[in-house]
Amino acid sequence: MEILERLGPNGKPTYTDLKEMKYLQHVINETLRLYPAVPFNARMSLKDTSLPRGAGPDGLDPVGMPKNTMFGYAPLTMQRREDLFGLGVGRFDPDRWEKWSPKSW
Repeated sequence: MEILERLGPNGKPTYTDLKEMKYLQHVINETLRLYPAVPFNARMSLKDTSLPRGAGPDGLDPVGMPKNTMFGYAPLTMQRREDLFGLGVGRFDPDRWEKWSPKSW
């Protein structure tokens, strides 16, 4: 409905139109959450660093990442976590983005 209301049946969207169509953005966010463009990825630390948590028996201790450490991560899995996205993470629900805010480390 949002697209038809803004553009009509034959309108071509401008950049401004796309930025202002909030429900369209929610649909895109939800699609990419469930089907990320990069489901698995790997990186290498360029300097000695640490992640604020993830180590130790409870996962709350920092994780050391010495320079040149290779590590992998999976957005496909991360974006299906109930603790981050609430109940029903396997269900397509663009409305979840209406009030969603990122969790801090």
